[in-house]
Amino acid sequence: MMVRQEDILLVPEAEMQAKSDAEAGAAPRPGGGQTAVVCDRQFLGREHRYTVRLASGRTLQARMATAQAIAVGTAVTVEIIQPCPQVFIESSL
Repeated sequence: MMVRQEDILLVPEAEMQAKSDAEAGAAPRPGGGQTAVVCDRQFLGREHRYTVRLASGRTLQARMATAQAIAVGTAVTVEIIQPCPQVFIESSL
């Protein structure tokens, strides 16, 4: 599966815990997200490009607006913000 960098949302663990506490008793959200750690942040003008390392050791990049800067070393939850990610089958590439 291929996901655009702009379609990835990084939510710092502290925010996720606050959301969980506020939504206690609510139905769980589908997908739930994966845990990762921010290992690099680059300023690109109106956005930041983050590199995060998943628990599996794989890395991925996300691009987010500069309204909130997430520090390198921060634990985050990685979520896909598009409701329907586009899937490409390997033989069609």
